[in-house]
Amino acid sequence: MTSTSFFRGRSAGFRAFLFCAASVGIGALLPVTVSAQPTDTADDQRSIEEIVVRGVASRLPADLSSVPGSVTIIGAEELGEQSLFSNDLGEILQRSVPGFGVSSSGSFSNFSQTLRGRKPAVFIDGVPTTVPLRDGGRDLRVISPGAVGNVEVIRGSTALYGLGGAGGLINYATREPGDGASEYRTDVSIGTSLTHGGDSANYTLQQSAQGRSDRLSWVLSGFYESYRSLYDAKGKRIPPDPQGQGGIADTDAFNVFAKLGFDLSPSQSLFLAANVYEIEQDTPYSNGVGAFASRPAPAVSQKPLGEGQGTENTLLSLRYVDNEFLGGALGAQVFYSAYEAVFGFFPPPVFPPDGGQSLIDAERTGLRFDVSTPIDTANLKGNLLWGIDFVTDTSSQPMSDGRLLVPEMKQDSLAPFLQAEFAVRDTLTLTGGLRYENAEISTGTFTTIAIVDPSLPGGVTVQGGKVDYREALFNAGFVWSRPGSGIDIYGGFSQGFTVNDFGRALRSTTVGTISEFDFKAQVIDSYELGLREAGEVLDWSLAVFFSSSELGSSFNAVTLELVRAPEEIWGAELAVSAQASEAFALWGSISWVDGEVESAPGTVEELDTSRIPPVKLTAGIEWAPREDWRVLTQITHSAAQRRFENQPVFGRADVEAYTLLDVSVTRGVGPGQLTLALGNLLNAYYFTPDAYRFAGNGTFTSGVGATARVSYSLSY
Repeated sequence: MTSTSFFRGRSAGFRAFLFCAASVGIGALLPVTVSAQPTDTADDQRSIEEIVVRGVASRLPADLSSVPGSVTIIGAEELGEQSLFSNDLGEILQRSVPGFGVSSSGSFSNFSQTLRGRKPAVFIDGVPTTVPLRDGGRDLRVISPGAVGNVEVIRGSTALYGLGGAGGLINYATREPGDGASEYRTDVSIGTSLTHGGDSANYTLQQSAQGRSDRLSWVLSGFYESYRSLYDAKGKRIPPDPQGQGGIADTDAFNVFAKLGFDLSPSQSLFLAANVYEIEQDTPYSNGVGAFASRPAPAVSQKPLGEGQGTENTLLSLRYVDNEFLGGALGAQVFYSAYEAVFGFFPPPVFPPDGGQSLIDAERTGLRFDVSTPIDTANLKGNLLWGIDFVTDTSSQPMSDGRLLVPEMKQDSLAPFLQAEFAVRDTLTLTGGLRYENAEISTGTFTTIAIVDPSLPGGVTVQGGKVDYREALFNAGFVWSRPGSGIDIYGGFSQGFTVNDFGRALRSTTVGTISEFDFKAQVIDSYELGLREAGEVLDWSLAVFFSSSELGSSFNAVTLELVRAPEEIWGAELAVSAQASEAFALWGSISWVDGEVESAPGTVEELDTSRIPPVKLTAGIEWAPREDWRVLTQITHSAAQRRFENQPVFGRADVEAYTLLDVSVTRGVGPGQLTLALGNLLNAYYFTPDAYRFAGNGTFTSGVGATARVSYSLSY
């Protein structure tokens, strides 16, 4: 849609938001009656808002019921269930997190997988894996699910950890050893396509150990996965690089995770952790040419040019914890992380004269310091979380022939913060906070290189220098517990801050010096209202949200260069889970996101499909007829999108709907558990939203057809 006035578009966004907000407000006044069979063994794993989960490196409060926003915690049990179908955390998150876009079938990229229409920041134990200066869209698949204790997802813009968070944050909180005897676990699996047995096998082997001994604790995890070719519902081989962002066909993935803890005293501990993850593709096939929206691109028997694509992520961290510091708790963490993502070879004319292949290379060192101080007086009860973050990030995007597509950039950021939470009375909790971002980005002198598509002539020499960013970010909210109902009503305002994607804009600049490079940071203002109830039988939550930014980041549909323009996004999410009986658990969610951008002065149009995901519906039921039997059935539905007049360019083509049904059956066999997991059981022939978003003859690839995977796990 277009409008002669941006403010007319803004009012339309506010009308949609206010309509949703009114619906929540009305719902809060209506009585809620739930009829279900009570049980003493309610399944907390499917809780929409789990209450007492907190990793040693988390900044979330221990009681999530006091958070004035939407938080999803995916526990270890649910991660284990979902990884029976796939170890791709992007796929697991799409089924478990409302508002999170569906993944691209057969790809290890999350380039277009947004959270509430914006890119989330990804962390491992609070250590950033997202590369803000040059985002390559490969920050979700950097650790195996078996090394993760739970996944914390804040839905909506946040500056809790800094370094991004435009759409929210995803924190992989790694496993913690339990009390008691040491525990060991072995997992093996083999999978295949049900439409083409041949060379479609995939194998997984994982071994883990954890335990405590006197003052020492440890967690060790080793993971290996090998994939061969993927096939669609018609038995056709899917190209190994579905949308030109990297694929899992013909890949080998390795992950080694280790965490060592030492208790210095009853209240003081040290934790040393290391994570090394690598996935590399070596394929004899390339993408052929199809016909967009009518004939899928085939896989052709020809080895791709250049080196195999892949991703490497290495993380080291040392964290000190004192749980009796000034009556509260102190955490201090130093870390180092290295990230490398190798992309495919682009022949000329994309990179003249002979084509080229690029990689993103990034290193980060940092310090996180936070203190939780309880406030307990006769008139006031609450908690203060305060501290400071310091991070140095060095990133670049060199070409394999030595040219620099993006020069080396160094970002030093220092950010003090204060977050307060107070119980005004038994039914009302108020929260508020402030974070001050102080960042400096520097680069040396460099010369831009030519990119024919999207027509950048290159050859501009840019004198090095520095760019400074300073911004105060606020948040405030409330949680009111309706007396006698068990229902919480909450609302909040929060701000996110990001310089994503500084490097992409820098590669196409025509200015003479960095001091002239006018790349402004993006500040996102987010508002949310919601209702939730966490009971022994029924959990549910309903949230509406609205966010705006004066300098949003999207891509030009033709040139694919970065566009900075005012934008607004709004939507709603509903999630429900119920423990109907000891044998039955049910859950479901529906997410809707919409948004607009001022594409030119005085012209407002809809944000394209690379930002706005289709309406998503998930539902599932778990049946445990006996103690050693479990049957899981779930669906994921991605609705059709008609945002533009079906323009065959990036982000503007129509997106078709699809529905996937997955079923797994687990039974105790011998000392362990045997599982048969059937993905896309009905063998739906479909194309993911990414196949339509990229709108190319060589990237219009079909989704994975029916698959079977047999797993055996043994705990001892």
